[in-house]
Amino acid sequence: LNPNVLHQLRAHAKKHQATINDIILSELYLTLNAWNLKHTGTGRNIRIGIATDLRLDEHIDQMPAANILGLIFLDRSKRILRDPARLLRSIVRETRYIKRHRLGYTLVRALDLIGRVYGGMSLFMRESKCYTTAILSNLGPVFDKTLLPSRGGALTFGGVTLRSVALLPPVRAHTHLSVGVTTLQGQLRITLHYDSRSLANSQAKTLAADYGARIAALAQEMPRTRQAA
Repeated sequence: LNPNVLHQLRAHAKKHQATINDIILSELYLTLNAWNLKHTGTGRNIRIGIATDLRLDEHIDQMPAANILGLIFLDRSKRILRDPARLLRSIVRETRYIKRHRLGYTLVRALDLIGRVYGGMSLFMRESKCYTTAILSNLGPVFDKTLLPSRGGALTFGGVTLRSVALLPPVRAHTHLSVGVTTLQGQLRITLHYDSRSLANSQAKTLAADYGARIAALAQEMPRTRQAA
């Protein structure tokens, strides 16, 4: 996305007492809802799984190069998806509650309990149901605190220049797509990883473009006086 988008999104998030993650999550719900309405004629309830960081201060020295992640699931009814303002408010409330009570551990603990039952994990993994509409993982700023030099706004590693970073969250069976978001040198990048049995390449490109366009349009709604704040 255009480098100006991130600055504008920060202003939009501040205005609504939200985080950038809340904003891009809300827009993903709206994008998927619009897709469903266009292709099926009816809205559907949508569940999005969100990767959450479980790293604590003590993990910095113990596991400096490994991720420690949980997964939470947020459900939204087709009724609330018709009201973008109400949708965002509900997301802000729920994500705050999740962070305050560290509910990112819920899935980890549930899997631990399932694994204690003989054959439980095998049955769970073979389940033919689709538990999640989509996955969203926002890696946030990449190399934002690095001491590496930059050239023309891009990081350099000897003779190598890092121009972009793509995040590809895995796509589990029966989940159609995963969306990865990264920020490098103040620029947002969105990557859509999809199940080709569910979406054609042209459909996936259209869906990714719709999502990016919706975020960019939201950022442009901010008055110029707010952009400079």
